[in-house]
Amino acid sequence: MIQGCSFDPLGRVYVPAQVEIYGTMSSSPISFLVDTGATDIVMSFDDGKKLQIDYPGLGAAQPLSTLGGAMKAYRLSGLITFLHNGLGCVYQKDIYVAEPSSANMGQPSLLGQVILRHWSISVCYRASRIELEPLGWDYTV
Repeated sequence: MIQGCSFDPLGRVYVPAQVEIYGTMSSSPISFLVDTGATDIVMSFDDGKKLQIDYPGLGAAQPLSTLGGAMKAYRLSGLITFLHNGLGCVYQKDIYVAEPSSANMGQPSLLGQVILRHWSISVCYRASRIELEPLGWDYTV
């Protein structure tokens, strides 16, 4: 089972991960909202700052459609590591990083189907229990 999962006060499920963006010299722990309706991984502007992303050096942001509406984001590649039974389950994926704007401030980072489709997910709100079980990953560390 993925370790460290939690509920927020609204009952939404969050999962912790270590994220490293290629081309940067930093990695950072990021808490992702488990969003079964999302296709991709979208990192919030606030979490992008944690990774010291050089926004001016990224060029133009691309339009991205979300359930919450249209936004602009930068497509980067990186590694996302989840702690599973004492091992690091690593996924090498594209990560969309929200552009700096007031609309993107304070928004959560989203973990979508690009990873979630490889997991078994069980949530019991009454018992405050979350079980996220990876069924496949790219690497183990």
